[in-house]
Amino acid sequence: RPHSAGPEGQSTRLLPRFPPSVRLPGAPILLTALLLVTLSGNPAQALTIPLLNLRSIANSPLLLRRCEFRSANLRPLSSMSGQDKSFEVPKPNEVIELLKVCGKLKRTARTGWVRKGVQNYESVAEHSWRITLLPMFLSNRTDIDHVRCMKIGLVHDLAEALVGDITPHCGVSDQEKFKLESEAMSKIKSLVPGSRIGEEIVELWNEYEAGESTEAKVVKDFDKFEMILQADEYESEQGIDLSEFFESTKGKIRHSEIKTWEEELRRSREARLGEAKK
Repeated sequence: RPHSAGPEGQSTRLLPRFPPSVRLPGAPILLTALLLVTLSGNPAQALTIPLLNLRSIANSPLLLRRCEFRSANLRPLSSMSGQDKSFEVPKPNEVIELLKVCGKLKRTARTGWVRKGVQNYESVAEHSWRITLLPMFLSNRTDIDHVRCMKIGLVHDLAEALVGDITPHCGVSDQEKFKLESEAMSKIKSLVPGSRIGEEIVELWNEYEAGESTEAKVVKDFDKFEMILQADEYESEQGIDLSEFFESTKGKIRHSEIKTWEEELRRSREARLGEAKK
């Protein structure tokens, strides 16, 4: 996660918002995914639609076999069609209020890029969107529930809509950070009382924070990989040195396949830096 300094002692929003003139073309996809997950009785299928046109894949026997939620409180995805009668759809005003909060991620800057002077820095929503896309590259794996990874990726930074992107450079302890973000998630859950969607959002967020499930570990690796991928793009486009992000993630990615992506990215970066010195 990018690092940045923030005002000491501030317990609410620690980070700047984007000015209204800044356009974030990639971020609406994330909000669309949240809307479909909120309204649908089949959230896993709904999540896939705004990312890519994968209806044929979503209905395939292979996907149906894999997409079984681990929680006893979640409906197994043995059927991907029809309306789940046990799913209580949030009221229209609740949907709107929840999405307004989620929409704040489109105007919440990634702190590390701000601190390093990156121009046209990304939002948290844009970061989350690419993390949500990454599990599709592991959809051939039978040992990973890639749909659950997508859902965890979708909400893993959702608390930042209320408290901002708190990093080690913000002067906030890990304990206080967790407390602030947990309170934020409780507020988000309260926006859709009586609906399973609020409980599921918090459950997914807690799973990510605990980092114990296979899917949570994979998404944490995605989080690190996506950050250095973005750093490499900024270096190439803006001629800025973002080496600290590559150093802070060295040896931290554990999943074997994601490690191959990291290795390739680091090789290409070294080649680019070598060419620049000639």
